[in-house]
Amino acid sequence: MATGTGKTRTVIALVEALMRSNWVGRTLFLVDRVVLQEQTADAFKEHLPNVSLYPPLPEDGAMPTDRRVYVFTYPTLLNLLQSENNPFSPFFFDLIVVDESHRSIYNVYQDILSYFRWHHTGTDGNTY
Repeated sequence: MATGTGKTRTVIALVEALMRSNWVGRTLFLVDRVVLQEQTADAFKEHLPNVSLYPPLPEDGAMPTDRRVYVFTYPTLLNLLQSENNPFSPFFFDLIVVDESHRSIYNVYQDILSYFRWHHTGTDGNTY
């Protein structure tokens, strides 16, 4: 879909449907820039105002593990996963959405997807 055609809104609707049907408990939404993180978080707040969302951090600064939707930039999440205080198990998220995946997710940030146990369906229809 082209820029401005509603990709994020479409994904939010999908996340909502999967949450209501109890197929998804926690969703990770990955973006490549802070501005996209802010836009995505704002879109989730607008369309799913009752869903617990990260960011923001709680006042004590600790990483919450009780949210339903997490929006991270690639570098922030990779640093967190490589830290001694990594709060996420490889099975923490039920759904991972990778925005702008053509930019760098399969190169520098491949370790993120390698950490989480995931299945990817390629354009050829095969599951990897």
